[in-house]
Amino acid sequence: MTKLICIIGVTGNQGGSVARRFLLDPTDRVRGITRDPTSPAAQSLSSLGVEIVAADLDDVDTLIPAFAGAHLIFSVTNYWEPFFRPDCRSKAAELGIGCRRYAYEVEVRQGRNIADAAARTVEARGEDGFIASTLSHAGQSDGTFQMSFPTAPNASVPHLAVNADMGNFVYAVSQMPPGKSYMAAGTECSWSEFIRLWSKETGVPAAYKEFTLEQFIEMVPDKEFGAEAGDMFAYSSDPGYDGGDKTLLRAEDIRKAGIDCPMTSLEEYMKEEDWSAILGQ
Repeated sequence: MTKLICIIGVTGNQGGSVARRFLLDPTDRVRGITRDPTSPAAQSLSSLGVEIVAADLDDVDTLIPAFAGAHLIFSVTNYWEPFFRPDCRSKAAELGIGCRRYAYEVEVRQGRNIADAAARTVEARGEDGFIASTLSHAGQSDGTFQMSFPTAPNASVPHLAVNADMGNFVYAVSQMPPGKSYMAAGTECSWSEFIRLWSKETGVPAAYKEFTLEQFIEMVPDKEFGAEAGDMFAYSSDPGYDGGDKTLLRAEDIRKAGIDCPMTSLEEYMKEEDWSAILGQ
């Protein structure tokens, strides 16, 4: 039986990766949901065989027909988008709230709309028919590099090659029993270890230095964005990127269940990545 896979944000990094993986399965039909079906990214996916459908995450009535007949829905939202859109900043100012609050309200509204529309089109799906990608409850003058976040140097954080691996991970999770939460990562390590591996690969001296939240915000020109990003990095230390949830399943757990789940390690990613733009080469 052919299964219909609906993917929100199909033109983004996560959605595009998921779409490309499910296209490899001849028993799946992929429907991509986007605001602008005429965009080059949407047209490129259409040429690969993705059915492109227009829908607005702010309008639940457009999502219901987009989800019709879906056996699996992959959900993702772009929390950071309002920070980079002048119209969103203007709207926040009109409402008398900061951009951080506005971004939060957009995220909540869109997430609720997705869930409501999915609940109203549930006929074709089983218990495992909804997968949501979400978060848990610079060069210097001497030629070296320093990475600085308000995250403890020994705190473990997940590193994921989104374009290469998100599709593999979601495809594997779709074959697992329902009702579980997962950590998508090719490697989990500290930022200190990340920068050590990066320095080893590039040959450029580099180090990690923990900043306070105040120091981090001060070095970012956009203070609201700096505060939001800083809180995210601080959260990675306490309670931790996993939110303190030690029951999260990982790629190795999926493999133990007999399901293929290929992931790119951090070292593999660093070897394949082009660092010339960062290194000024």
